Amino acid sequence: MYFNKFKKIPYEINGDGVIRDLVNLATYTSVGTKLQDNIAFYSYYTIKDGDRPDNVAYELYGDESLYWIFFLVNPTLRNMFADWPRSSSDILELVKAKYPTFTGIVDFNNSLVSKFTIGEVVIGQLSGAQGIIETKNVTDGHITIKVTSGTFKIDGEAVRGVTSEDAVACDAIVESAYGPTHYTDDSTGAIVPRRLAGTSPSTRYEAASEKNLERSKIRIIKKEFIPEVVREFNREMRSK
Repeated sequence: MYFNKFKKIPYEINGDGVIRDLVNLATYTSVGTKLQDNIAFYSYYTIKDGDRPDNVAYELYGDESLYWIFFLVNPTLRNMFADWPRSSSDILELVKAKYPTFTGIVDFNNSLVSKFTIGEVVIGQLSGAQGIIETKNVTDGHITIKVTSGTFKIDGEAVRGVTSEDAVACDAIVESAYGPTHYTDDSTGAIVPRRLAGTSPSTRYEAASEKNLERSKIRIIKKEFIPEVVREFNREMRSK
């Protein structure tokens, strides 16, 4: 097996506390550098949603065990578990875990200037849900709320601060995964402050998906060069 040439590292795969010895695919060899510098050896492939390294290796080379080559020739793929592009559902799950709050998108007729304090408890005036203000964006008109009880209305409602008694109407109160990171001009694509018309939001989920998509185009070794690559790889690993 090719992976007998690699050192192994302890890794917890499933979050169950069980440590397993896995092949360290981040091991550097000069083969990767040589191949990256020689354009004749490779072409490009776009990883599809849900593709696994072994699936792609079988599709391209007819041998699922050759998936290690992707990690050898792509500098962005140094960690098999963290760097390989993820499925859409995985991306959404990760973003929701990273941003477990809700985002209230404030109506244009309302302003956040001088309203609310970070850490203040707010109450939904229709739902009775309660939460704590974690951030507020005065320019783009939204607040993030850590929900402590109940469920805010996704199609919007007014929220009122318990301490300040400040209140604003929100057009929507959504999971922060779907909340805006910024707004772009519909004509130019430039990042701009939110306007009543002519701008569109970019959500956290969309931003994460775009980054994932950027990683999806990878270098692949042309099939006719695979035997040569394997031989050179084995020579390099024996010398380490």
